[in-house]
Amino acid sequence: MNTAEIPDEKPTIHKKATLTLNEFPMDTLIHIQSFMDPMDILALRQCSKMLVSATLHRTVWLNALRRVCAAHEVSLLTYPMENMSLAELQHAATSPARFIAQISKDRTTDDPNSGVLYASFPTSVTQVSRRRLISNPYPLVSIVLPISPSQLLVQPTKDHNGFRILTLCPSIMNNMVDVTVYEIYPAADQPTFKQIANHRIFSSSVKVYALTADRFTYYCNFLLTTWDFVENASATVHVYQLLMSITVSRTAVIGQHEDGIVVVEIPPLHPTGTPAAEVVVEPISPLPMFSHVHDAFADFADLYTMQADWYTSPDIPLVLDIFGRLVDGWNAYARCVVKKVPGGDPDLPSALPVLMGISRVPPETFDAEFYGRLHSAGTHLMRTWPTDTSVMINAATIPTRRQIEFESKTGLLWSLPRETDQFMYDLDPTTGRFIAWTAPTEIRVLDFLLPKV
Repeated sequence: MNTAEIPDEKPTIHKKATLTLNEFPMDTLIHIQSFMDPMDILALRQCSKMLVSATLHRTVWLNALRRVCAAHEVSLLTYPMENMSLAELQHAATSPARFIAQISKDRTTDDPNSGVLYASFPTSVTQVSRRRLISNPYPLVSIVLPISPSQLLVQPTKDHNGFRILTLCPSIMNNMVDVTVYEIYPAADQPTFKQIANHRIFSSSVKVYALTADRFTYYCNFLLTTWDFVENASATVHVYQLLMSITVSRTAVIGQHEDGIVVVEIPPLHPTGTPAAEVVVEPISPLPMFSHVHDAFADFADLYTMQADWYTSPDIPLVLDIFGRLVDGWNAYARCVVKKVPGGDPDLPSALPVLMGISRVPPETFDAEFYGRLHSAGTHLMRTWPTDTSVMINAATIPTRRQIEFESKTGLLWSLPRETDQFMYDLDPTTGRFIAWTAPTEIRVLDFLLPKV
């Protein structure tokens, strides 16, 4: 073939097609928002009319509220989502972030002695809610237990449509405790308690325990046992200290004893009842893992954690607050976050607490229980405590991989309407709702974030 007969062809130049965000299909825009924070979805409305339209789809806010519920360990049954308007869905999904913003503003003074930023709120932000406290006073379903339980622990199912209930039923006569786990889905046509696991502890006294995702860990007779009630597998470690409380991560247990804190590695689990599961494992040699914390305190008081039976989400970090009195006389807490240990050193547990910072607290008391439990509120952790005339609140940022140290702000949450010898209260940072029992015949329900009418 004569190459001279082949005509010359100019190469074709392909231009890259450009597609702006406004040209994305609506289904794609809705899908993108399913990965966004609710407040970022609102920020999209500042971009264009097309994006405003994309953020007004009901599916967007249904997905956003479901993600908020999962992140805060709130059951999906808490909200009647199918009957909620678009405004109500948006209000509920953005409430945690707006509540954080509410308590972080109106800053007044910096106290260099305390190391925290003090703030106050006008009393006008607390208004009595018109919502009903009780929607159905009648029992939905019941079950008869063979022995009266000494403890009930509750956690949501993984789909957040039901609940797991763990019961501890002690039998002093038989010197044992029966641990039973039930599941119930209240929204089912015929809800029932379904037993999913049972475990027997041969000791009538089990006072130190923790419920985490799919696992129940308990300590008695110097033995620390982790039982996976979904896989029915367990492992036991010999602990030579008398533990008063435990905090459990996926791979390690942090135990508080009279002289300090110990970290115990959870060994591999084996099917319960097999010889491998009955073997008692010796722990890793104890190391001064908290010396950098203990050295800051003249007196060690207590260890407090956000870990509760309800918090099972892997997205919520495991945080420890170690309370004590500093050398200079101030009360304070050292906040630590449990981090994985890289490298797999056989002489170290696979997870250890990392010091985030030390924050001073009001000097009125030395009892950690006075400061209440930690609440998870999205990007922050919250702690409340009462004074003679008010309830104070502290909000601190949750550590990230890039930022381990935390920022801490303290402010006045609520002032008592009158002098009283005793009152009780609770706070839900997910909704911004505060409930206080201020008299034998008075309960006050306060919404810091009033819904749009």
